[in-house]
Amino acid sequence: MKYFFLTFSISIHIIACKPSPNLQNYEAQKSQTPTVKKTTKKVVLSPPRTKTTTFANHSITLDYSSPSVRGRIIFGGTIPFNELWQAGAGNATWIHTPVPLNFEQGVLPAGKYAIFMIPSTTDWIVIFNSHWEQHGKDEYHPKNDVLKLHLKPLITHELTEQLTYNVIKINDTTGRIHFAWESAIVDLDFKLITP
Repeated sequence: MKYFFLTFSISIHIIACKPSPNLQNYEAQKSQTPTVKKTTKKVVLSPPRTKTTTFANHSITLDYSSPSVRGRIIFGGTIPFNELWQAGAGNATWIHTPVPLNFEQGVLPAGKYAIFMIPSTTDWIVIFNSHWEQHGKDEYHPKNDVLKLHLKPLITHELTEQLTYNVIKINDTTGRIHFAWESAIVDLDFKLITP
């Protein structure tokens, strides 16, 4: 009788400790199911933009970041008047021209240049600086200025939400750099100096 009780008790213990088939299936499925990570898409507030325009055999490229107004006062607010600004967001805006460009107030030699602006309530200053690869205006130095243009911007009643540059082709030898943001428009007309 002792032997029977001991055998019965061991059998019950083995049955009780053995995982049920359902539990085994669940554990197997769980180990095979891939873990899904939730990813949140980061909103880029100032997306990078590049504009390239070809004049005959010469391509002029502008590279900039394009912030939005987002309900802010930009000129005289976020961008203070009478202070140097990198004419975009993040890295300095830059232009590359394979030939010299003749603006009304001077010639920009062939090359790659950072563009800076000094906005004000009257005249604006547009600066082409030879140190084209820099973050914001951190490394700006006036000794690297190649050309400064003084002009009056057009102030409109229409809002341009995103900062925009265009290189507009008028014909094979003349063009315009067009800048628009918030209520300001700046146009820089040029003539290509070709050999």
